[in-house]
Amino acid sequence: DNFLYSSDSSYFKLVVVDNYIDATSPIIKYGSNSFLTYNRYLAESIFKRLLSSCEIIYPGTKQHLELYRKSIIHFNDLLIKYDIESVILIGGRQSKYKINEKSNQIDIWSDKMEWILNANKNWDEVDKVFLEEIPHSVYIDKRNTSWKSDVFSPILGGASPSHYQSAYYKELFHDIMCFLN
Repeated sequence: DNFLYSSDSSYFKLVVVDNYIDATSPIIKYGSNSFLTYNRYLAESIFKRLLSSCEIIYPGTKQHLELYRKSIIHFNDLLIKYDIESVILIGGRQSKYKINEKSNQIDIWSDKMEWILNANKNWDEVDKVFLEEIPHSVYIDKRNTSWKSDVFSPILGGASPSHYQSAYYKELFHDIMCFLN
């Protein structure tokens, strides 16, 4: 019973979406209708030079939101095609605070605050578009969580405004499981 390779959509009952990438990462337009998310893996790859002359579309711009809306409309068409009605949107945010690994005190991300505030604003915008286009989605609002960024997060990469304490992920998992019951 290998459902990972099955074309039978009956195995897929739930889709969980997080708009982190859409709120934080530019998009590279490398063809008339071809786009690629500019992420750290691409930034560190040998292919970066091949895309240096391409148009870059930044989160928060009108062009980005229009492209996002178009993509979500297409995504919704796929949900309908495969009869997937259960959709969860995680309303996450970048943390303004971090746990200092030496003192265990709470510090503010002062060196990243402008980026954090901009990313969170963009996140609100893409979440709004998502909910407009897929209104039957369940929104799990994690925008005002008390959890902080943690260098010992279970997410690889160390301290980052997007890497929370491990208890945050347990709480989020619990929230999703409540929806399923």
